[in-house]
Amino acid sequence: AFHMARVAGKSFVPVTPVDDPCEASATHLLYCEGPVLEAAQRLRIWPDSKDFVDTATRAPASVVLKAWAEETPSDDASARAFIEKWFECGPRDPDGAEGRLGNGTAGTSGPSIGSHPSQPSIGNQTVSLPDWAPDGPPFAAARFNKYIQITRGDDDVYAWAREFASKVHALWPLLTRPPTPVDKEHSTSAIVGDAKSPFDDDKETTKKTSPVTRVSTAIPLPHNALVPGSRFRETYYWDSYWVVVGLVTSGMTHTAQGVALNLLSLVERFGFVPNGARLYYLNRTQPPVLASIVRLVYEALRDEHSVEDTAELKIWDEWPPPTPPKQKKPRPQTKAVTFARYALPLLLKEYAYLTKPERVVRVEVPRTSKAHKITGDFVELARYWAFTDQPRPESWREDVELSEKSGLDDDAEKRKLFRDVASAAESGHDFGSRWLGDSDDAGGTGKGDVVTPGGLNPGPHRALPEPQPDSLASIRTTRIVPCDLNGLMLRCELDIGFLASQVRDEDVKCGTWVKNSEASTSSSLFQVKAGRRRVTINAVLFDETTCRWRDLLLDENARCPEFAKTAKTYYNMGFTQGVRASDYVPLWCGAFEKDSKQALSVVRSLVKSGLPMPGGIATSLRRTGHQWDFPNAWAPLVHMLVEGCDGFGGDEGQKFARETARRWIKTNAQLLKTSKHMHEKYDARVMGSKPGAGGEYAPQTGFGWTNGVVLFFLNKYVYDGDAASGDFKLRGVRLERLLETVGAQRTTVP
Repeated sequence: AFHMARVAGKSFVPVTPVDDPCEASATHLLYCEGPVLEAAQRLRIWPDSKDFVDTATRAPASVVLKAWAEETPSDDASARAFIEKWFECGPRDPDGAEGRLGNGTAGTSGPSIGSHPSQPSIGNQTVSLPDWAPDGPPFAAARFNKYIQITRGDDDVYAWAREFASKVHALWPLLTRPPTPVDKEHSTSAIVGDAKSPFDDDKETTKKTSPVTRVSTAIPLPHNALVPGSRFRETYYWDSYWVVVGLVTSGMTHTAQGVALNLLSLVERFGFVPNGARLYYLNRTQPPVLASIVRLVYEALRDEHSVEDTAELKIWDEWPPPTPPKQKKPRPQTKAVTFARYALPLLLKEYAYLTKPERVVRVEVPRTSKAHKITGDFVELARYWAFTDQPRPESWREDVELSEKSGLDDDAEKRKLFRDVASAAESGHDFGSRWLGDSDDAGGTGKGDVVTPGGLNPGPHRALPEPQPDSLASIRTTRIVPCDLNGLMLRCELDIGFLASQVRDEDVKCGTWVKNSEASTSSSLFQVKAGRRRVTINAVLFDETTCRWRDLLLDENARCPEFAKTAKTYYNMGFTQGVRASDYVPLWCGAFEKDSKQALSVVRSLVKSGLPMPGGIATSLRRTGHQWDFPNAWAPLVHMLVEGCDGFGGDEGQKFARETARRWIKTNAQLLKTSKHMHEKYDARVMGSKPGAGGEYAPQTGFGWTNGVVLFFLNKYVYDGDAASGDFKLRGVRLERLLETVGAQRTTVP
């Protein structure tokens, strides 16, 4: 049985007026640059810089700007009074109510276990989740009919199974936000797409918009949106992949398709998927996972509707041809292919953005290297490049203070600093030692490294004080060719090629195939692109000594915008230092063949790297105080490494994946039990000990991608309950033997 979950919205939630170009421009001037932003951030009305740019106005943006020009505050008191007069008291909570002025907590507490999402009357504005089951995810109800008890010291973690899966599954409605309709019919804005999605609800897309009375930075979306949680009140690009992984695992294919369509709608409007669905994120994207999201939803639709589609095609095949001159109606398309056909041109549009000249670098390959025989004098690789050289509006104070402390007097150097900071944010790894430039901050075996990380047997845990984050003054993101980004570009090309081939094959079946159609040309073109990129990253970015891919450092000219649009070839300065989880991401992306010797060598390298720990896989071995460094473990990295080992690393990889996934499940479950929250990141040193820490904001809860990964792991890696034999199996391995390896005992819980 499914339940129409009611979520979100006591009142109208202001958004960016995309249907009004003048008002949209005024909104940008208000929130993303200029004196009002500077005054609000400098006064620290809210402790979190993001709170101001997420707070709605009490009038149209043009009216607020006019009022500022006419009554420009002369001191801090009058500036504070202006902000209080013209802006709401803080970011709105999930129900649409205003926050409280200056408390810095509006919306920062993520959903907790205990409040049931199916309680009625949450607000006047509601949204349904027709595919959400209140009793838990279908896989848990169907398979988890018994429980195990896992013990670790004096702590008991009940095997959850159905109970734990149901608690995480119950968070989906709490992280859902309703769609915001856009009046496309009466829109004059150039950023509103003209093409109407075949998946849009006519009642939503043609709804009349009322006159603009107040605005915010939120970008309207046509379908239900899933947010990470806490201070992250909007959809985020690369988070959405693991959210969709969890939704599909939970049997919520319709909701997952809506998430994908939201991202595709952003490509339709802007030509790419922004970092998040906020106006101030329109100068950068995030790691490219849209094609993988579309493929995941395509496969879920194909599997879910296979019986229905087969029956419909059978009826069409058996239906007698009509009497001439009439023709038989066209062969019906499957729901999956209909979705892929709609998405394909938008994926190609995003790919054009991802391969802009600024984002592609020509790297010199030394003639003395082994790679030169394969690649020639140079290769083209991807890097991060944010299209801004100003402080990030959502972190304005932090960026301005950084520029002041860095001692940079030259405006050009400040602009390079701001671009590198924004580009690191574009990477999703904001921030960590991989982007820092001086010897102390670069990682490897330098000062501050965890030389002996402890691995899976660290001995007694010693609590250490959290360090202050290292300075970002040496940041050099645009000089770095990230191995994981190039791996994700490979996966993107493989997925686009796959989707194009599915559309092409359907055209062949329907008799509508055209030789030079978009699907036909894309299918072959992206196979070639993927093959070329695979050769390139393995020849240039793979370190045969350590059996892992590594980030590459370019010369100083790579930071110069005047070179970014030219065919400038940058000098290869070698690999950056340090061991990081991101080094192993290309395995998941298909850089090596399944079960190959190279893939097995990567698995063994990861196992011996020191990154795998009792509570997960550490992001790096460098303890800098930044959140994308030791000792934090992040769900997306754990997922990519586990799935890479399981899918490509043979028996050794599958064993490592199984053990790592189970440790991650226990870490999540134990901390859920003690804190009542799912967390953004975890401390990898001790299983379930505490959430991760560090970075430029407080640790967050919720949490979208963590929920998605743990549900996926529960479904794939825990066990199969066989009621007939009364035995538990873990992918063919007897559970008793596995439990012995982790110091656990088997118990049946009534």
